[in-house]
Amino acid sequence: MVFRVTSFFEKNRGRLLALMAIVGVAFLIWVDAHRPPGPGPLAEGAPLPDATLPVLGRAAPLHLADLKGKPAVLDFWATWCPPCRESLPHLNQLAEQYASRVSFYAVDASQEDTIGAISRARQELGLTAIPIATGGAAYADRIRIDGLPTTIILDKTGRVAVSFTGLTSEDRIAAALNKLL
Repeated sequence: MVFRVTSFFEKNRGRLLALMAIVGVAFLIWVDAHRPPGPGPLAEGAPLPDATLPVLGRAAPLHLADLKGKPAVLDFWATWCPPCRESLPHLNQLAEQYASRVSFYAVDASQEDTIGAISRARQELGLTAIPIATGGAAYADRIRIDGLPTTIILDKTGRVAVSFTGLTSEDRIAAALNKLL
C-alpha cells in the first residue's frame, strides 16, 4: 500500500486552510494578549512621552514636552489613509477656529510616506492652519497608536485628556476642547 501525500493534501485542502486560519488568528490573539504593558499614554490623565519631531516647512522641530500651557491636539495620520484624508480638513478648520487657544499638529505616522507625499497631501487637502510633524512612525509605535487616524487631545499640563481612534466628528473634538478651555 502506497500512501500518497499529495492526495491527502488535495482531499483535505479546505480543512487544512481553515485549520491554518484558526491557528493564525489564535496566535495573533495570544501575541496581543501577551504584549508587554506600555506606558499607556492614551489613558486619560497619562503624560504623553516626550519626542522631537521635524515640522514640515519649519526650522524648529516640535518638542512634545513643550506642549504645555494650553490644550493641544495631535492627530496621527498617513497620506494613504482615506479616513485621515477626510478628517484633516475638519481639523484644519478647528485649528483656524481655536488658533490662539489650542495647539494643533498633524503627525505623519507612516513609514512609507515621503516628504514629497506629505507636501502633496497638505496642498491637496488645503491644510494651511495645522502644522505637520513628520517622521512620527516610530513615535506612534512607541505610544501604541493602533489605528489611523488617532486624535489625542492634551490638557494644559500635557496630559492626555481624551483620545479618539478612527474618523471622529469635528463636533466631538470641539466639545472635548471646550471642556478644557
